[in-house]
Amino acid sequence: MRVLLFLIVFSVALTTYGQPATKEDQTIQVKEELKKFWKDLQDAAVKKDRKALEGLYADEFIFIHSSGQEDNKQKRIDITLGITDYSPAPMPSFDEMFVYGDVAVLRAKGMNRGTTIFVKKHGQWQVMQVQSTIIPPERKTVKLDVKVLDQYVGKYEQAPGVSTTITRQGDTLIAKGMNRPPVILLPVSETKFFVKDNVGEFNFYKDEKGMVTHFILQANGRETKGTKLE
Repeated sequence: MRVLLFLIVFSVALTTYGQPATKEDQTIQVKEELKKFWKDLQDAAVKKDRKALEGLYADEFIFIHSSGQEDNKQKRIDITLGITDYSPAPMPSFDEMFVYGDVAVLRAKGMNRGTTIFVKKHGQWQVMQVQSTIIPPERKTVKLDVKVLDQYVGKYEQAPGVSTTITRQGDTLIAKGMNRPPVILLPVSETKFFVKDNVGEFNFYKDEKGMVTHFILQANGRETKGTKLE
């Protein structure tokens, strides 16, 4: 009886030990590995260890800023080493991480929406891509009379052969750029509108007679003027 009981317990233990790791187990393991990777990355930056940083960034690395600016591997390392008093970045939470074999995708949300892609090569994790996207701020809209909205309806030239057309649908303004999908403009004042679900802002200007002359579009740190044609 004791021999039989021992064989049953041993068989169960052997079966359990032989089971492959679950996806959850793999994610936990990768999370711990990437926590160590993050610490190594920050330590290398503080110590200004170029050789260590070279091994932690993939050759294909690219950092796409929210402004659209791009940094490759060498530029990113040069920027990091050029900081006199480098302050280590805080450890990410790794709560919103997805593992696909030797690829891990980390999403984070703060002032910006960020995505970081890690790849594992020859048993070593490297960061391959970082992308940051601006999160549109919350803004309070106002109600405008359709007569006010109608003042802004028309075609605006931003450059020779490049224009934006603004129309009204009910009590809403719609802006349609060339080769671009239409977007909804929501008013925060009588002359200032923001693009719904976007960071773009349209500011309209009038002459001394009260006629709309142009708009200034502000988006991603850039300003574009659109002169009203009709």
